[in-house]
Amino acid sequence: MPLLEADSISVSFGGIKALADVSIAAEPGAVTGLIGPNGAGKSTMLGVLSGLQRPKAGRVRFAGHDVTRKAPHRRARLGMARTFQRLELWSSMTVAENVLTAAELGRQWNRDAAPQRIAGRALEQLGLTTIADVPVGELSSGQGRLVEVARAMALRPTMLLLDEPSAGLNEVETEELGRILASLAADGTAIILVEHHVELVTNTCSYVYVLDFGQTIAAGPPEQIRRDEAVQRAYLGSKHAAHS
Repeated sequence: MPLLEADSISVSFGGIKALADVSIAAEPGAVTGLIGPNGAGKSTMLGVLSGLQRPKAGRVRFAGHDVTRKAPHRRARLGMARTFQRLELWSSMTVAENVLTAAELGRQWNRDAAPQRIAGRALEQLGLTTIADVPVGELSSGQGRLVEVARAMALRPTMLLLDEPSAGLNEVETEELGRILASLAADGTAIILVEHHVELVTNTCSYVYVLDFGQTIAAGPPEQIRRDEAVQRAYLGSKHAAHS
């Protein structure tokens, strides 16, 4: 049974339709991909799922609740966390302090939480223990992406929304990120992954949705998606194959 379901979502900005009747679902213990060229509506969809964008039409259900009109912090209390395309770290803090602050915040709705232990676990999961005491402002953009994921995990979410987490990572780091995401999913976390790195999506996701001009043009297992002619024309076989 899906942990998160978005049914017939539509979003308009002025006279422009950013999303038109888009539906997606995410299962616990699986990584679900959301791909497409620039302007396809992927980040808008994450905004709808996380509560930062109110849909014109459609419904979002999460953890058994209709959250269509619930604010982001209400969804966080139900177990949702997300990262953003643009790094949103506290640059004056160390890596460990960034993650610990998130763990402390999560204690507001997880009264039994032990922030130090949770933060330490998140740092370990993302391979950040060796740079835990380094100020975030001194990190590469790729390392910063990993800190963002660790900070989101420190909230102990059941649902993780990731917006281009491999941006700034090299190939070795991207492969490691894929292993990390697979491990998080194996522990039961539901993950929606917006990505430009096709191999990461193919190797990590069990199901993929493809958007183009705000509409779903394909949905299915990764190998099916790679063979889809519409997807190849709109994304994989075009100059957009290297961009999200």
